[in-house]
Amino acid sequence: MNNAQFCTLVENGIEKFSVLIQLDESEQSFQRCLEEHSSLFQALGYTNAIPHPVIESETLGDYIPDFIVQRDDGLWQLLELKRPDTKVLKNRTRRDSWYAEMQSYLSQCIDYIEQLREQSVRSKFERRYGVTMHLGFPVAIVAGLSEQIDQLRVVRMLDRFKENISLVTCWRQCKRGTRQSTRNPISGQDQQLRCFIN
Repeated sequence: MNNAQFCTLVENGIEKFSVLIQLDESEQSFQRCLEEHSSLFQALGYTNAIPHPVIESETLGDYIPDFIVQRDDGLWQLLELKRPDTKVLKNRTRRDSWYAEMQSYLSQCIDYIEQLREQSVRSKFERRYGVTMHLGFPVAIVAGLSEQIDQLRVVRMLDRFKENISLVTCWRQCKRGTRQSTRNPISGQDQQLRCFIN
């Protein structure tokens, strides 16, 4: 596939994702969109994505994150996809706190991390998917809109968990259905995806 074909695939994926945001679609619709437009993962720097991997706990049943993705440095991480309208941090003047929904997503990710810390669970998972999950692997939650979130406050709050969890947010431009196009000065690749995810 040449660069122009790849950019067309990415543009089509962005357009589909933008429409889903405008239509206020379900989380499952966003998941299907990313599964159908895997070029979006490549544009974000991931070389591989596996949807719905099953973490088989010996005592607590199965845990199913949205994706495991391989970064361009070869490391694998979990990616949990939530809706762009997810409320993240409550606006408090003295004490920051998560909205209950966001707190439950964070707890869900911590459950994934804790299960994969168990050697037997991790070994089974790695064999099943042909991956290597190092201890301290990152987890990214895609949720919320960038313009509504104070990223510094989010980072400070996430640091309290002592886990490698990050929040990736969508840009409002996507909600409005607009796109920005810039060229990366190093690779020369189109960076329209910056309007898709921040």
